[in-house]
Amino acid sequence: MAGEKIKTLTNLGHESGVSAYASRHDKTVVIDRERDSEDVLWHELGHHIEFSNPHLLDRAKIFLKMKAADRATYFNNGGKGNPEYIVRTGMSNSYISDIYMSRGLDQRTGKIEPTKPSISGCLSTELFSIGLQLYKNPHYAVTSLLNDDGRFTLKSIELSLKNMAEDLMLLRLVPRLGS
Repeated sequence: MAGEKIKTLTNLGHESGVSAYASRHDKTVVIDRERDSEDVLWHELGHHIEFSNPHLLDRAKIFLKMKAADRATYFNNGGKGNPEYIVRTGMSNSYISDIYMSRGLDQRTGKIEPTKPSISGCLSTELFSIGLQLYKNPHYAVTSLLNDDGRFTLKSIELSLKNMAEDLMLLRLVPRLGS
């Protein structure tokens, strides 16, 4: 599944007082050294799996379209400057269906604005990130499976972990972050 190397990740950081994030541009994952647990690291690594493997984004879009059926509606879970759109899908946690859009020049206002939300046009999702987090958090995993929204993510994780373990050397990276 993620058989190629994860080309978008070259740096792992752990700092104090930050909100965890994955940056495609900076090729980085950063987590808070005091507050974030290992499942947050796995969550952010999930973003880079999707960034580095566009076919996985395509699979995520297909899954979200299936879950939303013909009634896809969107809710901005972020802010005007940094929107995250929830696709209403009925999953156990609405964050699972978050999508992120590109930004472009609004011809009307002349300002850089996020593009209108759509599953087809999104740049990234939370599916693989939440999936990896489910791998490390049994409570979330059980809730997701009972709601019938975790099969996609958990099966994807299983295949991803088999293929990416050597590429990331995760078994060596994770303990290093805790030190």
